Amino acid sequence: MKVLKVIGLVILSIILFFSLTLTGFAFMVDRTVMNPDFVSSEFDRLDISGLAGDALSQQSTTEFSPEMIDMLKDTIAGIEPDIKSEFDTAVHYFYDYLKGEREDFELTALLRSTFLSSDFLGSVIDETDIAVLAKSMFLEQIMAEMPLEEDARIQMSVYLEESLENREPYLKEELKKAVDPAADYLTGQRENFSVSLSLEPLLDDFETALRETYREYPPAEMEGIPPEQFDQEFDVFYQDFVQGVPSAFEIDETVIGADAPAELENLAAETETALEQSKEAVGQFQLAYILIIVISVLLIGCIVLIHRSVRGSTRNLGPVFLASGLLLLAVVLIRKFVITDQLVQQMHDVPEQLQVWVPQMLNNLMMPLQWLSIGFIIAGITLIVISFVYRPRETAE
Repeated sequence: MKVLKVIGLVILSIILFFSLTLTGFAFMVDRTVMNPDFVSSEFDRLDISGLAGDALSQQSTTEFSPEMIDMLKDTIAGIEPDIKSEFDTAVHYFYDYLKGEREDFELTALLRSTFLSSDFLGSVIDETDIAVLAKSMFLEQIMAEMPLEEDARIQMSVYLEESLENREPYLKEELKKAVDPAADYLTGQRENFSVSLSLEPLLDDFETALRETYREYPPAEMEGIPPEQFDQEFDVFYQDFVQGVPSAFEIDETVIGADAPAELENLAAETETALEQSKEAVGQFQLAYILIIVISVLLIGCIVLIHRSVRGSTRNLGPVFLASGLLLLAVVLIRKFVITDQLVQQMHDVPEQLQVWVPQMLNNLMMPLQWLSIGFIIAGITLIVISFVYRPRETAE
């Protein structure tokens, strides 16, 4: 019987050792990868504007002008808090579904309430330098088609840039009118949309700028004529020049693309299918995590029942907890001083922001395992000490 008891305790101790070790890894995953707060906090530490700035700086000047690149950098830096806020909402929505707290998952509804919401898109418009954007997209093209000498062209460009800067609040408010209709169309809530943005204030400014430019740098046919005749000649010229120019800019489904809603719908369907499979895997992990904890508790209970004494139980359990803790701590240290160092050495070609973020993220990823391993080590040492200092009370005869 004594031999069977020893064999049984050895088997139970070995199983408990592996069970505690698996519990440590499962605990780490549950506190990090399976924790939306952890994922969101790590994303919040990522320098998005810095990454985007480096990527934009590498763009060819033929694609974006230096002024355009600076504008995009400033815009991304301005909306970075909003991006991270919407990401936090999206992550918690994802995990609510994966963990069974939400029955259905709809990607289009999630996007409509986060990155396609009027608040977020409105903040993007507010942070965007519309004057620089308009200059890059329209002003340079208009100036190229105008019959002006070099000095007059420079003066005209100055007038129009000032006009765009002054009209920027108006342009932003006009653009915001298209946010909700465009987002509804993109997410399939409406079949089409059309929003008319009035250009009359800009055309008025354009006429004034061109008139003043011609006064300062008149073309040959207008040079030396009286002021009243100049206005008549300019009015005729201007009407011919702007003939056919619309007084409003129409934003409709052709601007976004007729295939965009269908493409988003296909993406949503593929994402939802993948998440259904992921939801099953998450459910299996959660069940396995609970079972491992239950098995560990049962094994501890069996060892205690077999010994039926405090000294025997603590002397048996102490080394098991200590060994498991030391193994888990060794994994943490190897990751920290070996794997991370090798990874950093191989990241010399990646952006500086990722070189800083990745090691810190890995350190935070292993932190729950580190603290649990220390807890197991302390528990093991405590149990071993108890096994030596504990003195059972003698029973009276």
